[in-house]
Amino acid sequence: MFKTFAAATATVVLALGLSLAAVAPASAEGDSNSPSFYVTPNTSEVCAKWTPSGDTTTVTAASFSIPAGATLTKVIIKAGNTGAGGQGPENHGYYTDATYQYPAAYADLDWEHVSNLSSTTFSHPSGKNLSHAIYCYVPAPAPTDVAGAASATNPVCTDGNIVSGFITVTITTGVTYVITDSSNNVIQFDGTTGKTGNLPGGSYTVAVSASSSAYNLTSASSIPLTIAADPTDCGSVDDSVAPAAVPTGQTCSTDPENAQKVPGFITLSNVGAITYTITRDSDSSTYKYDSNGKSDPLEPGAYTVHPEAKPGKVLSSTDDIHVTVTAFDGTCQLPDHALVTPQVQQDPGCSAKGTYTLSNNLSDPAALTWTVNGLTVAEGVFKVNTPATVVVHAAANGPAYGLASGAQTDWTLTFASPATCGDLKTLALTGTDDGMPMLATSGLLLLLGAGLIRSGVRLRRTRAAS
Repeated sequence: MFKTFAAATATVVLALGLSLAAVAPASAEGDSNSPSFYVTPNTSEVCAKWTPSGDTTTVTAASFSIPAGATLTKVIIKAGNTGAGGQGPENHGYYTDATYQYPAAYADLDWEHVSNLSSTTFSHPSGKNLSHAIYCYVPAPAPTDVAGAASATNPVCTDGNIVSGFITVTITTGVTYVITDSSNNVIQFDGTTGKTGNLPGGSYTVAVSASSSAYNLTSASSIPLTIAADPTDCGSVDDSVAPAAVPTGQTCSTDPENAQKVPGFITLSNVGAITYTITRDSDSSTYKYDSNGKSDPLEPGAYTVHPEAKPGKVLSSTDDIHVTVTAFDGTCQLPDHALVTPQVQQDPGCSAKGTYTLSNNLSDPAALTWTVNGLTVAEGVFKVNTPATVVVHAAANGPAYGLASGAQTDWTLTFASPATCGDLKTLALTGTDDGMPMLATSGLLLLLGAGLIRSGVRLRRTRAAS
């Protein structure tokens, strides 16, 4: 009976012990005089040791070597062997944030919560002199990189009135600006837009700095700016130049052997009087343009064009121009047709005559339409009877046929002194092999000759009879 009761009791005690162990906070292991004993796991906390140079019962955070920007997390005071005082744990800890109350369960350490460690005077409850103190802190986080930026806008004429110049700084968390003029006067700016008020022409300096140690400035610390003087004669709207930007969308190459999409572009007006800035809206990339106002090749997308008048010029409007370069709407691929090359051969012929031949590399008369001096003709060999200039043009008969890349389509043939030779097609007639005109002429001559011979015979007979 007793053995059964004892066994049951032991089982209950064991279970209770395991339950308590499961919920008890983790305890540190090691030397309680070592700073590493007190480092809170899974944090960036750093602990160090301070030892007094003489007998003292108190210490403050000013005696500790804490890096700039670091946060004091706890202080553990170890009582010495000298001085009056009562009994208790050798170590007494101070904390503000319970996250760093470590080790929370240690027999030779008790804890005291304070609202501000930096302003607390630390001592041991026993009143004994201090053996040493362990202080812990969390280092300041790595500073965040920040950059400042500033720009000047020159005065312009709008609708015959002067719009004064101003400076704009980019408002960024962690960046501080101070704007001064050439006399070192401080210029105020709007904390939301970053814009100053109207400013006269002159030189200005924008000093840039990080607002605290939590930020690291990566840009220049000083930005010099210049605002141009106000125009002396603002003129009228009639004297102004108008900014304009016309987009041309993406197209497909017409080269039959190299079909590919061709980037679009923007054409700018009055580039001699206006300076433009072309910016892609999606990523703020900027693009150049040539002296004719044609921009660099542009991919499809939305663009903003900002105009600024060149010195001595007046803009009719200073508004940004928003344009869209459209994507090619269709399939860009090689054409599905035969590629033909027109062929023209000029030949002086026999003696001093001239001929020319119209053909193609496919030997297919249906592949091309030929015109000679504006008249449509079929392929073949032609001769020219008189000095002449012959203008020849060839066009592919699409969609079944297309011109080969680089194929010649126009010729100008000069014939100085051609002569008749052989039974060839004659441009002066119809360009065919029809022999009827020659046969008719020959028949007429034969009839005329026969008539003359018959008349002669009759005349001789008449004279003989008489």
